[in-house]
Amino acid sequence: MKSFVGLLCAAVVIASIALAMSYLVKPGDTLSSIARQFNVSVAELRRANALTSDALRVGQSLQIPSSGTALNTPSSNQGNLVTMRGAVSSAIVSHRASAVPGDPVLVRVSGVPAIAPLVTWGSEALVMTRDGEDWVGIGRELLGVKPKQVALRVNLGSEIISSSLKLMPDPQAIQNVFMSKQVLSTLTDKNRNLEYSVLNAAHAKSVITQRAWTRAFIWPVLPHRSVSPFAQARLYERGGQLNFHYGEDMAGKSGDPIRATNDGTVEIAGQYAIRGGLTGINHGAGVVSLYFHQSQILVRVGQRVARGQIIGRIGATGFVTGPHLHWEMRVRAEATDPRQWADRIFPR
Repeated sequence: MKSFVGLLCAAVVIASIALAMSYLVKPGDTLSSIARQFNVSVAELRRANALTSDALRVGQSLQIPSSGTALNTPSSNQGNLVTMRGAVSSAIVSHRASAVPGDPVLVRVSGVPAIAPLVTWGSEALVMTRDGEDWVGIGRELLGVKPKQVALRVNLGSEIISSSLKLMPDPQAIQNVFMSKQVLSTLTDKNRNLEYSVLNAAHAKSVITQRAWTRAFIWPVLPHRSVSPFAQARLYERGGQLNFHYGEDMAGKSGDPIRATNDGTVEIAGQYAIRGGLTGINHGAGVVSLYFHQSQILVRVGQRVARGQIIGRIGATGFVTGPHLHWEMRVRAEATDPRQWADRIFPR
């Protein structure tokens, strides 16, 4: 995806929604496994949810206590969680210790006043939004980026807390997905530039829009079955340019319903040469979901849509060989793994 100018500005104030962090119980989950996942104790989980037994049911919503508990040392690496504690303030910063390109990475800042901290991911300011009493933002790196250390900096005014995340290699076996000349003929600079301009406008608007969602994201097609996962490296023709798969391809028949993954406002709704029938939903806080190749679009630009609302129907329009839904979750214009959003309020 081409970058767009003026995506973020430190002067931009993002309105926020206060809510507690929650988790939907999945098959195989236990209180112990959930506690380990969020770096809390089983006792804390029991207290936060007034549980009288350890029995869980699939689909049950659990409130998660803050994962950034105070430490006796300035920093620690607990499994894949890095936690940094302010030397002057009571602030605690936590995030994953490592990720691969395309992973959405939640950066959580606890114990700070009502004003959002300025958090930078490399040279880019994160969009910070409320999660209960904490502030959270989402970092990410473009597919194909080489391994490196990503610097994180939290400016609290009275002090600066610095940290880093290790970007790991993500070796992708190159797949040959050779297309016919007729399908390849859609990949012109004119078509690409037109679609980039529409997408970039939606991404830029999402950064200055307050967060619209308060519940977990859902799969847009049910039952969900992947036919081509996120991040695959592909060649569409012999000797051609290497491409990455920026979304999740989900199986379905022409006409099957497509649902909005979460609450938001429609920013894109139209037919395009490459992406076919395309809908883009602005969820605020820099997050946009995209739905490609639709045979029918059932929403219009500017319309508010609710989580689970039918927004279109599966088709085989644009750069495709058969009917399916290509679903993307973009954070400040860059693609992130949709599977890491499904069934969660925030990725981790």
